[in-house]
Amino acid sequence: MDNQLNTKSSTMKTEKTINNSISNKFITIILIISPILAQCDWVVDGSLDVVDVVEMVGCILDDCFNGSQCDWNDDSAIDIIDVVAVVDCILVDCWQDYVFGCLESDAYNYNENAYYDDGSCVYPGELYLYFDNINEVSQSGEVWVIATNECAGFQLYLTGIILSDVFGGVEDEVLGTQFAYNSENGAVLEFTFGANFNPTGNYLLFNFSYSDITAPELCIFDPVFSQPPGSGSFDVIIEDCYTFQHIEGCTDPEAYNYDEFAIIDDGSCQFQQDFNVYFGEVDEDDQMVEIWVNSPGEIWGFQFDISGLFVTGAFGGVNDFPGVQIQTASDGVFLTNFFVNPLPSGNYLLTYFSYTDIIDPEICFEYALFMAPPGLPPYNVIVGECYTFVNNGDDND
Repeated sequence: MDNQLNTKSSTMKTEKTINNSISNKFITIILIISPILAQCDWVVDGSLDVVDVVEMVGCILDDCFNGSQCDWNDDSAIDIIDVVAVVDCILVDCWQDYVFGCLESDAYNYNENAYYDDGSCVYPGELYLYFDNINEVSQSGEVWVIATNECAGFQLYLTGIILSDVFGGVEDEVLGTQFAYNSENGAVLEFTFGANFNPTGNYLLFNFSYSDITAPELCIFDPVFSQPPGSGSFDVIIEDCYTFQHIEGCTDPEAYNYDEFAIIDDGSCQFQQDFNVYFGEVDEDDQMVEIWVNSPGEIWGFQFDISGLFVTGAFGGVNDFPGVQIQTASDGVFLTNFFVNPLPSGNYLLTYFSYTDIIDPEICFEYALFMAPPGLPPYNVIVGECYTFVNNGDDND
């Protein structure tokens, strides 16, 4: 097998005989020494070992096969045959001889020891950017660069996160270098003062930390890297975006706090409770209307609009509660301040309101917001039917 691996090819194959312990038969399969090896490095730590086997078995149990990852015998399925093949590869140490890198001899970063081209080739005048060491627990990561010439400064945007800090890298290594960043739009700038420039080669450009995730992917956007004065700018190549794996939040689309970016449900889903507000008795002679509520929980404040008449005031009901004051306007807006003592749950008279002129033959709730206790979503307000005046305002002159 070692002799076969000494031939540079991305499609090297070797036929191996594998003992299938389940069927107690010898199964001959074609082991494809190809990108499959990289895909079998399940935890992406640069080696093939028992950790990858455990993750692979877990994937089989969860039916997570995505159509390519570690399908050793290329049968569009991950099963025990693939697991046995990976174990066999570990036993013969096949991973150690499998080197990834740039195979183009005219590239700046040509690797004469590589057996598989990983797409990392960088040519003179180009600059290659990529992420490394993304840690979703500590909410941090690194941006690395392969530069074919010295760099006099750069500007780029990190999208998908809210930046909280940018530090290290060339700011620590290159005298006179200073970073600036904008946490809102993800802009990162480097200023170089004096005759010192960022070097050529492959190195850490900067570390970053973030306080929140705003998209499923972290990406480098619109980078501009300047070469020394008189040399123009680099042709920048950007590695693929990083897809977050452990975004926790509410994954139920029916929930009030549904998070479209969440991958792992953390049990935080909140659902609105139904709340009813409706007209009670209407006294057209004295021009007064009752408003009732049926609340599943405490009420910590409310606002609603009533159309069809001019409101002159509100009284009774919860107005008699300590610390509660209902304010009105002629267009029918009712508003309470958030009170120290919330209104109770249950079905009860909220208030009476008085009116003067009738504008329309019927009055209706046009908007209604009732607040649940702090930390809970607002109630799902269901308004009652409109009330149609019997006299249509004829006796209100």
